[in-house]
Amino acid sequence: MTRARKELISVETTPYYHCIVRCVRRAFLCGHDPYSGKNYDHRKQWVVVRLQQLASIFSIDVCAYAVMSNHYHVVLHVDQPKANRWSEREVAERWKQIFNGHPAVDAWLADDALDEAEQSIVDALLTTWRKRLSSISWFMRCMNETIARQSNEEDECKGRFWEGRFKSQPLLDEVALLACMTYVDLNPIRAGVAELPETSDFTSIQSRLHRYTQLNKANKSAIIKADQIKKRVSDQERALPEEQQNTLPQSNVPRAPIMPFNGCAHKTSDVVIPFEELDYFELVEMSGRAIRDDKKGFISDEMPSLIERFGIDSERWMHSIKRYGSMFTVAASCREKIDAFAKKNKRRWHKGVGCTDLVAHV
Repeated sequence: MTRARKELISVETTPYYHCIVRCVRRAFLCGHDPYSGKNYDHRKQWVVVRLQQLASIFSIDVCAYAVMSNHYHVVLHVDQPKANRWSEREVAERWKQIFNGHPAVDAWLADDALDEAEQSIVDALLTTWRKRLSSISWFMRCMNETIARQSNEEDECKGRFWEGRFKSQPLLDEVALLACMTYVDLNPIRAGVAELPETSDFTSIQSRLHRYTQLNKANKSAIIKADQIKKRVSDQERALPEEQQNTLPQSNVPRAPIMPFNGCAHKTSDVVIPFEELDYFELVEMSGRAIRDDKKGFISDEMPSLIERFGIDSERWMHSIKRYGSMFTVAASCREKIDAFAKKNKRRWHKGVGCTDLVAHV
């Protein structure tokens, strides 16, 4: 039975959510359609650009994303304290970047004199807008409506572009967040459309790797072990003098702003993902090698420090990454937290509770 969105999204329970949106009939409306022969890859750029715009307006951070041919994933963090700190003027100015606003608010912004009734309208609207600017439902609505309109206009047609409302999955603890981000970042590799994380276009892992390499050109040895993630350099760049290398223009693929990791030199916010960036890179690479059917990769006995820090069993971890999409549909976490989440929503059971031992702490 379909659950009300307010029952699935509760910032008091967790600020992290995994959202999935599919094209209608799962058609290739954002990629190459093998049936019609048409290519719609440029629409993936629309999704990333829109993510970039909305992340700069809403008090919602993007932790991970992956735009595929017929669906996209995004892991979001609701920063409610940030929205509460905004002044009323800032709330109005942010809202007007997306919508037309209201005549009473326009007069208020212009410092025109307002009577009591008009001021009451302004106060009510600003309260509503502040709440909406920290709402995942409104964030996803602004995402999907814009992409649908652009696509229908391009196709010169009307009708539904997305399969339905977005699916949301609360991530109830840090282990669930880590597993979900890894799952999202590895989507193109699992689908066979990319070989390496750094060649996975329209993903957060590519964006993070690109930014990391740009910020660490002077210390190439610190990027990532060469046998794990190999940077592909063009013949033209390789022929340049060493001091001119890495200056060629990068891919034109747009990159959405993403929430920084703890300890990142480039972080611009006090709110960070509670992992080390290099640990995450190595974890994604290790997980990707282990789940590739055409690779003979294996999990090393020497686990990354993040794995050790969270006390996750390596075999169970890899099993959870392989089956993440089918195991957890409503919420992801350990059994205790999923049980508590089900109880809060007046449900006796949630799908995936039987698999919670796969991501539980050892």
